[in-house]
Order: sequence, then structure tokens, then C-alpha cells
Amino acid sequence: ICEQYKEAGIIKDAIITQTNQDVTEQGNQLDNMFTQGVDALILLPVSAESVASAVEKAKAQDILVMFAGDAV
Repeated sequence: ICEQYKEAGIIKDAIITQTNQDVTEQGNQLDNMFTQGVDALILLPVSAESVASAVEKAKAQDILVMFAGDAV
């Protein structure tokens, strides 16, 4: 789907990661995305606690955050 959105000019790029339910790895990947200057995050959190600080950081930087999967 990302390729279709790129071709249509809706998005410039997408970063897709997998953590295998590793809380530390999810935090590291999110920090990496902030460093890269993302505009939005679509998260499937390992747990609510594991992404809480990243969500607060995103809100402070006006980065859109959406959740996929189970309600957090």
C-alpha cells in the first residue's frame, strides 16, 4: 500500500519496522524515527507503557500518532 501512496504523491516515504514484541527494541526504533524527522507514526504498541513516552514526545513535536491493532 505504501508504494501506491508514494506513486499517487500522498506520501513521500514510509518506514516499517518489526520488534517481535521487544519493548526495548520498539523504544529504540521510535527514537530512530524521531531522529529521522517523521511526520506521523502508526503504532502497534507492545504495551501502552512501552510507547507512552514516545507518544508524549510526538505530541510535543506535533507529530500525528495513530494506533493499529488492540486499543491502548
